[in-house]
Amino acid sequence: YNSLLLLAEGERLEQVMAAGSGEGFEAWRQLTMQSKPRIAAIKTTEMKDLLSFSFVGELSERLLAFDLALRSYQEHHQKLVDLDVVAGVVMNNSDDKERSEE
Repeated sequence: YNSLLLLAEGERLEQVMAAGSGEGFEAWRQLTMQSKPRIAAIKTTEMKDLLSFSFVGELSERLLAFDLALRSYQEHHQKLVDLDVVAGVVMNNSDDKERSEE
């Protein structure tokens, strides 16, 4: 409870205080329940960005940029993206001209 009091600000601080003295777990539960929809929306948006990644331009540069974006997503969400999904994104989002040249 005391740690949350020190770390929280504004509306979040009011929520911690409303939980009551010594009710740190309850305050934490309320704070996380309120944040879950926002976290899910962020995760969905980041996955959507990854799935629609553009490979237009210099393919080697775009592949490196995609790899960086993929690693960032996986580290941030502590979840591996299936290799079949990665391959599908690359094949689906790269130019037909670029695919025929390789």
